[in-house]
Amino acid sequence: MKIRPLFLIRPAAVLSGVATCLLLLNTARAQRPLLQLNGTEEAQLKQSLPEKATAKPAHPRRLLIYNFTRGTYHDEAIAWATRALELLGEKTGAFTTTASVDANVFTPERLREFDAVVMNNTMLNVFGAPEVEEARMRALVDFVCGGKGIVGIHSASVWGNDPANSAESEFRQLIGGRFRNHPWESEPASIRIEDPAHPLNAAWAGKAVLPLPWPDELFQFDPPYSRSKVRVLASLDLSETTDKGQRPDKDYPLAWIQTCGKGRSFYSAFGHNQNAFRDPTFLRFLRDGVQFALGDLPVDTTPIPQQKTDLERGFVPIFNGRDLTGWRGNTAYWSVQDGCITGITPQGGIPENNFLTWTNGEPAEFDLKVSYKLEGGNSGIYFHAKERAPDSKAEALVGVQADMSADHVWTGVVMEYLLREKLAERGRKVLYTEKGERKDAGSVGDPKELLKVVRNNDWNDYHVIVRSNLIVLRINDVVMSEVRDHDPRRALSGLLAVQVHTGPPMKVQFKNIRIREFNP
Repeated sequence: MKIRPLFLIRPAAVLSGVATCLLLLNTARAQRPLLQLNGTEEAQLKQSLPEKATAKPAHPRRLLIYNFTRGTYHDEAIAWATRALELLGEKTGAFTTTASVDANVFTPERLREFDAVVMNNTMLNVFGAPEVEEARMRALVDFVCGGKGIVGIHSASVWGNDPANSAESEFRQLIGGRFRNHPWESEPASIRIEDPAHPLNAAWAGKAVLPLPWPDELFQFDPPYSRSKVRVLASLDLSETTDKGQRPDKDYPLAWIQTCGKGRSFYSAFGHNQNAFRDPTFLRFLRDGVQFALGDLPVDTTPIPQQKTDLERGFVPIFNGRDLTGWRGNTAYWSVQDGCITGITPQGGIPENNFLTWTNGEPAEFDLKVSYKLEGGNSGIYFHAKERAPDSKAEALVGVQADMSADHVWTGVVMEYLLREKLAERGRKVLYTEKGERKDAGSVGDPKELLKVVRNNDWNDYHVIVRSNLIVLRINDVVMSEVRDHDPRRALSGLLAVQVHTGPPMKVQFKNIRIREFNP
């Protein structure tokens, strides 16, 4: 999700069975109609929908689906969510729907027509001009807190920060959190169902941890998100998913509910594109969230504390702390000192880079955690590496490395020495396409600011995350660089090793070395 500077308004086309309100908020701005599902897509959606409502409506319910955005227009998601909700209401009889891009609907009089509002991938200020914005937000806040409901889908949590606007603060609280960024982008992830027995988690069939069944874009949140205010239903499970976020508490919720005055709020970070709305599990989850917001499915909204995740689950040590069993290298440079693998180069340096290689496999997809201490010079952690022939004049070991150096020029850099060379600088995301083209894909932080977490001549924790097409380097729990690698030249497995480097005399030590391997 990238926020475009161009402001697009795309009025919804009239959908079958849906009363659609259209308003051209600014006729000078670009306009495009809501995407329409084709016959095959519609048939697939109908087949995926649940057969009936979980709860019988107390009386006929009306649901407003608001589709306007000032940021990225999630064409697929908005179209699929609108149609899914429309068909879900028709099929189950739980509610009827009205889709709108008309901000004039946010008045006390107009909102009385509805029982809940869906903010469908809305983003930033979607309430109109500054002179009317606060009044419209206030109308929605009063609507929900007075006993009605709100549903936020995905980018509904992307909002500005105007401290002078009290209604904005209250509106953000209705959603329950404010988007910071999306470190996880349509990549394999596992989710934790925080209370499998909770009625709104019935769709997950009692599972506590499971692979995310569809590719999605997953957020991390800033305040007002707080577990003291919302009840989290699902979150990212870091025991099986790469931690690429920045929250010290490692709390990455994906769906929650809360009580707002007399009203109800349900938020789902899922729903970046059509993937979620093709999935029967998510459609059941959405149905129950909507019925909760409408007031027909009363459930416990009491906030619950964050569940502890065993971040070491599945890791096994690969250094015994006593000797070099399981490792091979030149003992002129490598030894065990003070319980640490220690690499030392003499005065005058060494003629070529030298390596200590793990002998128990050639990992493909894995997480590697290691503590390192570097005094002078340059070092690195090699992986997916291959050995050169003994008579070769080139580097003895070539492959990808998680780099580090005492001057920090190389610290946090992904390097592939003598092959594609520097894959990603510290602070950058880089994409290699299936044609081998290198493209900058954004930032993970300012390179100088990232170095502030690195301790000179002291112990640091390196976390190297490797999947078939993903490399992430973390030092002291902060992401340093990221590579998405679809280049057919990339190695998919290989040797694991640590390095001492040519140049000035140096000393590097490694301890607490452990690995968690994954089956592709």
